[in-house]
Amino acid sequence: MSHLYSIGYRIIDTEDNAIRRIIDGGANIGIETYRFLRHHPLATVCSVELADRNFKLLEASFGKINRTHLLQGAIWPYAAKLTIVQDGLSMESFRAVEVDSCEEHAALATWTIPSIMVRLKWEEIDILKLDLEGGEFELFSHETSDWVGKVRCFIFEVPDSDRAGATQKIFQALSPFQFNCFVCGENLVLIRRDVPWRLEKIIGLGV
Repeated sequence: MSHLYSIGYRIIDTEDNAIRRIIDGGANIGIETYRFLRHHPLATVCSVELADRNFKLLEASFGKINRTHLLQGAIWPYAAKLTIVQDGLSMESFRAVEVDSCEEHAALATWTIPSIMVRLKWEEIDILKLDLEGGEFELFSHETSDWVGKVRCFIFEVPDSDRAGATQKIFQALSPFQFNCFVCGENLVLIRRDVPWRLEKIIGLGV
């Protein structure tokens, strides 16, 4: 419910540069997926969530909407064997951790950003929203040159409370590119400078 009453974001696009391709990484039960569908009527949203109980709610809400693609698993920099760790009782307390290949754990699918783009036949990503509970550290600590320049707007919570140094890893990976950076509630919004979009701060999901 806090998402409905706190400061939120809306990316204002243009007719010639409409937002069409969005990845909601760490979609949870789909609050931000709904935001994107509501604000960007031409967009397809790919929502990725690792926790089973969250994904079931995501499927129940968006599984029949033809503008969504739902993927269960973790966004990770490479194919790996992962398991889920729950740090608390909330629906937002799940994160993925890598385990040794010989350990006995339930299999958890991994999705790289390039593998998602190949699956959806996308050449670019208009908005990449990430809420990986610290998984951003791993994602941006490895090779990103094959995809990071294809993203026009990044949205992420400052993840250092989940993994120290994660925000610095993100900005290091983005340093070859020029972005305008905005603080919007609990999020950082980065819009590439060669894209004619602007940020509008709104309460909740807006009208």
